[in-house]
Amino acid sequence: MSDDSKGEDRPSALVQVKDLLGLSGAAKIIAEGVVHGVGAWLKPTLTKRQAKADVEAMKLWSNALKEDGLSISAAELSLGDRASIRALADEQRHQLNREAIALCAVEEFRASAEELRLSKGHPFDPDWLDRFWSFAENVSNDDFRSIWARILVRQGAGKSSYSFRTLYTLSMLARDEAEALSRLAPFATTSLLSGGETTAMWLTAADHLDRFVQQNMTESTGTTLSQINRQVQTLVKPVRQEVFGPAGIMVDSGWAYEARATVTAGTAHIKIAGVPYSISGFPSPLPILSDDGECALLGSGISFSSVGAEIIELIAAQPDSRYVELLTSAFRLHGLNLARSH
Repeated sequence: MSDDSKGEDRPSALVQVKDLLGLSGAAKIIAEGVVHGVGAWLKPTLTKRQAKADVEAMKLWSNALKEDGLSISAAELSLGDRASIRALADEQRHQLNREAIALCAVEEFRASAEELRLSKGHPFDPDWLDRFWSFAENVSNDDFRSIWARILVRQGAGKSSYSFRTLYTLSMLARDEAEALSRLAPFATTSLLSGGETTAMWLTAADHLDRFVQQNMTESTGTTLSQINRQVQTLVKPVRQEVFGPAGIMVDSGWAYEARATVTAGTAHIKIAGVPYSISGFPSPLPILSDDGECALLGSGISFSSVGAEIIELIAAQPDSRYVELLTSAFRLHGLNLARSH
């Protein structure tokens, strides 16, 4: 019997995953990752459906008991009966969550940049895929689901590589912690240094000068550098390092991070919420720490760990306009220009 004839008896609302994504390159690899987690068939209308514990089996039990004037809580169910009800409810809830994330992954892939969609992709490691779905099946919040879908797409496309530690840390986040990270994401600033990059919450910018010089650096508006940085801190805080430090998301060593970036042809590069910006106009009063053009002390604050940087990068956010405005003002005092780059 052909695959087509096998599908004739399936409800028309079901479509094969390969039809939603494609049969080559990254699309094929991501489709294989989806099939690994949910099977070959999906219902496209599932996106908004919420996973609930009151699955059909539970309803049947409840209706039968009501006919006898009982409720589940009052009934004399055997241990095996209760275990069966719980196991079936969990199994269906997990499947609903998996399918919702799979459909989010389809939407994420379709909305991705052409470069990602046309990439060759990178085959999933089976152990990584097993671990991914074991965590993802417990995610019932729509915002969380979109993040897990993004992980699957980027991993399969070969554009990012997420460690087991990142998957575990993300799975342990409480809703209020995830909301706190979402609030911080528009301020997350990545400084680009030869050989690597570091993402941090900048609490000051361009402030590593003699205090007398700082206090006398004044914009045409009459605002001093110190005043600008106080506004930055008011805008960004609370950072919740006391929560995210022990969780391994932030570096748990106090406010000690100093942002450094490589200066090439008079320009340093940073990213704010993943969006690239350039700082041009060097040399300036900011110190150059090495002969090869390494510029230090663009800003300071609290840095994310490598795991935290991966998680914050997954949150879809745009740079906070007020934050960008304040950084622009701070660097302008040094004769530098902060601008979005392409």
